[in-house]
Amino acid sequence: DLQRLIRARELSAVEVTRAHIGRIESVNPAINAFRHQKNLYSDTVYYFLTVGGTGARIPSSNATGSPSVTTNQFLYRYAHELDTVNLLSSGKEWYGEEFTDAPGKTLTRSFTLPGSFLQGNPVTVRSRLIARSIGTAGRFDLKLNDPIIAQITIPATSSGAYDLFAREEESVVATTTAPSSALTLSYSYVPGSFNSQAWLNWFEIFHRKPLNLTGLTQLDFRDPGLVGQSLVEFVLSGANASVQVWEVTNPLSPVRKTGTLNGNEFRFRDEAPDLREYIAFQGYLTPTAQGRIANQDIHGLAVPDYILVAPPFLLTQANRLAQYHRQRNQWQVAVLSTNEIYQEFSSGQPDPSAIRNCVKMFYDRARSAGGTTPRFLALFGDASFDYKNRLQGNTNLVPGYQHSASLDPLSTYTSDDFFGYLDDQEDINSQAITNLLDIGIGRIPANQISQATAYVDKVLAYHDRASLGPWRNKITFIADDEDQNLHIEDAEIGGILRQGFQGRCPVAVGADLVTFRLERHTERG
Repeated sequence: DLQRLIRARELSAVEVTRAHIGRIESVNPAINAFRHQKNLYSDTVYYFLTVGGTGARIPSSNATGSPSVTTNQFLYRYAHELDTVNLLSSGKEWYGEEFTDAPGKTLTRSFTLPGSFLQGNPVTVRSRLIARSIGTAGRFDLKLNDPIIAQITIPATSSGAYDLFAREEESVVATTTAPSSALTLSYSYVPGSFNSQAWLNWFEIFHRKPLNLTGLTQLDFRDPGLVGQSLVEFVLSGANASVQVWEVTNPLSPVRKTGTLNGNEFRFRDEAPDLREYIAFQGYLTPTAQGRIANQDIHGLAVPDYILVAPPFLLTQANRLAQYHRQRNQWQVAVLSTNEIYQEFSSGQPDPSAIRNCVKMFYDRARSAGGTTPRFLALFGDASFDYKNRLQGNTNLVPGYQHSASLDPLSTYTSDDFFGYLDDQEDINSQAITNLLDIGIGRIPANQISQATAYVDKVLAYHDRASLGPWRNKITFIADDEDQNLHIEDAEIGGILRQGFQGRCPVAVGADLVTFRLERHTERG
């Protein structure tokens, strides 16, 4: 349940022991409203290390006095979520294990929960489940060890092409006591109709466990039931002489808790005015080195007229296009690689928000200085709904924005408008405000060098006097009569264009003929 932290140029305190860098844990400090959250764009967390100068170090502390309560247990929370399939090939949400009676498939899946639990204590299971069952509702039977503890009904879907592809239900089930110290969670799907399918999105489980490091390298723990106690003594078993406990409620400012070790028990004390998060460990995890990073300073660039964002292997063609606009239009052009933007705006993680925040940085600077804001943004590379390159042949080079709707064919979409909502109050996820684009946005969806070269060649040829011809006076409008004639009304707006343009409306019934006429107009310019 690592949080995603994006901090600009903020120094994190670190533990340095024999040149080994301690791992800094970041956890969500919510009490009862805890929700795990997977990063949509990356499964890796990056840190930048600078050698030399005065760095921050982790301070030590230990509260003194008589404890008001002593504890050797904590509230354990565990989350399981796989991102296996995107059902509509659109939208942010990916789903996990499939349930179906098709050959080679299964209707039941079981999960053995790690570690030993405190038998007799309450268990809470929160699940999000998806099913596609046309005409008749299906259901999940949820078992904790052997007994069924809940039956979760998921409403039926209909067979329309534009209806919800599947329906989703969230269930919270609380049992009185854990049936055993070893727990197995099982989901069995009961189909409502022929060819029904279902998927597990995720589940979370909350239960009490002993504070015990035996067999573990690290243990993160907290206890909402202790909030408000003046002084708490924690008793951690399974410890040895190398044990350390850090309080990591603020993940950027961890504090080492000193205490006493007696045999294999480590005791420490801390105040509990609010929920505190801790991590105990007896050894460090080993990070993977990514290499040296060259110095850069996008923040120090002059505010450009035109921003080009491209993956590193397409920079040559992006720079070729940029140079053309510098010479022809006298524009100030900034060509930025996606890697540079990620390093400076999202701590190295691929993230479309980093691109938007980069553009907004220039926009805010220009407005603060009373200057001209950036006019154009070109995204030089293809995008995909698969942010993490799970699919073979994926082409997520310059990521776009995916809507959160992932089961509704009429609501899900991808858009580059996200990068152009630059005012502070604008929010692409809000229906309460009217967002207005603050910059012109275009995309060259190339995924190969040859395609990028062809695109730039075409742009240059478009402006070349040798390519002048009748095609420059033609505008083709594409309209549809669905949605209460909305699209026909859009097409009629063409009537207000000045008469200097030649008008032609290729009326046709049937997709093949329409496609032929559109392709002919496109090929002619």
